[in-house]
Amino acid sequence: MSIEAKKKRSKAYYGVRPAKRRHLGRPEADLSPGMKGIIITTNVPEKRCVMEAYQLLNEYGDTLYGPENCSDSGEDEEDIDKAIAKEIEGLKNTSHERRFQATNTGVKNVVFIQCRDPVEPCELVHHLFKEMVEEGKQKSRFCQRIVPVTMVCRATEQDILKQAPGVLAPHFHADTVQAIKFAVNYKARNNSSVKRDAIIDQVASLVTKNNVYPHIVDLANPDLVVNVDVVKNLCCLSVVKDFVTFKKYNLHVVMEPDKDSNTASAQTKDENGTAMIARRDSHDRGDEKTSMVAKGLQDGEITAKVMFDGAKSGDVEDSDNVEDSARSGDVEDSAKSGDVGEHVGAVISGEVTPAPAAQLQQAPCEEGCEHQQTSSCGNTEP
Repeated sequence: MSIEAKKKRSKAYYGVRPAKRRHLGRPEADLSPGMKGIIITTNVPEKRCVMEAYQLLNEYGDTLYGPENCSDSGEDEEDIDKAIAKEIEGLKNTSHERRFQATNTGVKNVVFIQCRDPVEPCELVHHLFKEMVEEGKQKSRFCQRIVPVTMVCRATEQDILKQAPGVLAPHFHADTVQAIKFAVNYKARNNSSVKRDAIIDQVASLVTKNNVYPHIVDLANPDLVVNVDVVKNLCCLSVVKDFVTFKKYNLHVVMEPDKDSNTASAQTKDENGTAMIARRDSHDRGDEKTSMVAKGLQDGEITAKVMFDGAKSGDVEDSDNVEDSARSGDVEDSAKSGDVGEHVGAVISGEVTPAPAAQLQQAPCEEGCEHQQTSSCGNTEP
């Protein structure tokens, strides 16, 4: 750009730009030791996650602790001077803090919502999951995993072992406590200095106090889970229940249908479908067998008809010839091919069972035949 073009710019171009407006979902403080709250993970911009988290936590927090009371929501003052003075005092006083406040963790897609008294993070999060599962309605779009935090400390082995007993004692070291199945869940983000195996072993020994308490490690179905979340140079500790039932406190996974029930229903459908196919195949085979029998009957009737026509035409002169032909197997093959032995002269041991007399109508004898002397001629004897 030429020098003349630079000179033509106005003075406002070099002025101080106005400050950007503060976004409602932007954290105002950083995560620090001594806090308690809730860790929330997301895959979308953190601002959307924070806004949704405020809605969820306030909705279920009101049912447990009642509506939040703000100091600036008092009655209107009749005196204008007193109202102005109260408003100025409220602006100067920064001691009032809301019960849920987003803080900056320094890790992408990880949000920490600080909780203040009387809110208990473990109680609130468990109530949230329980009510959501009972309602069967998905209310989260941007928040994925919601894990309560009882204590935040430095992410060093010495500091973790120093703060952990205060978190574990109410759950594991009571006088009337019985044997509890527990597990240690460890997760580190943007930190490689803390050794995972060492922390898990040390925390497990603190739970049992070197076998003083009869607690048992059960990774499959624990009653309580000691949660250790390392976020950069800080560590978040808590003890949660129903960790497996609520799918590791994942809002999206806990609302999905159970895969075991889907598999069982699919197997039932497959078995029903297989049974229906088997019945249909059996029915088809029955129809095929019936058609084959009918075809055999038809073939047998045709063979018998040919035999009877031959008898009428004189091809079969006497019963001896018929029996000889039956013994030789000429009629047996035709009878076997039709499977109609019990209907039209079946072959039994080489003999032909004669058909009823009504079906075998003999031709009349010729004139001069000696059979005419009898009342009836069966053409069986001379």
